[in-house]
Amino acid sequence: MTQARMISLPKQGTAVDGILPVSQTRPITVFSVWWRIWCMSCLQTKGVKDLVQTKIPSNICARKGHSVQQVACHIMEQYCELGFMLSLDWSKCFDTLAIGTVTLMKEFGIDNSWCQLCHNMWSRQERFVSWNGSVHSCPLRTCQAIPQGDPWGPFVMMLWATSAFVISEEIYPIVVPLLKRLSLWMIVLSLLWMLKV
Repeated sequence: MTQARMISLPKQGTAVDGILPVSQTRPITVFSVWWRIWCMSCLQTKGVKDLVQTKIPSNICARKGHSVQQVACHIMEQYCELGFMLSLDWSKCFDTLAIGTVTLMKEFGIDNSWCQLCHNMWSRQERFVSWNGSVHSCPLRTCQAIPQGDPWGPFVMMLWATSAFVISEEIYPIVVPLLKRLSLWMIVLSLLWMLKV
């Protein structure tokens, strides 16, 4: 179950004269269907939905019912009100999330056996690289990381964002009123579909 296929999706408008450099692609790791089914069933449990409702601040905005248009409108309203905007590129973060992720999941109340299975999965990955219809016979072995494409990825990013938000409130209490007015929007449609909160 720890074997996966890694495909590389081209970034829009990056091919020149029919040539696409590897650096202009986005690697997506596709685990087995059994892993994906198990993850999706875990993420749809009442316990996980309750965790999102009770432990994730409303400032971390990944909730059912937020359309792209609503998000864009809210972001622009905040920009007009506060006079600044910060953009974070979440697309390159997944393969850099290390072993602390499992500890974070436990601290948020995710079932211990689920955390252990995730740890085993993420620390023993073998990724078979697929390029132009061919699959390399020698897999890439990775250290502990959540690959982009893992069903747990968006949920785990929500936990990390919540942790950063809470720590910011503790360290910089002078900006707490400002933080209360800011929202961190994580628009990941698959997460919204899976959690349906």
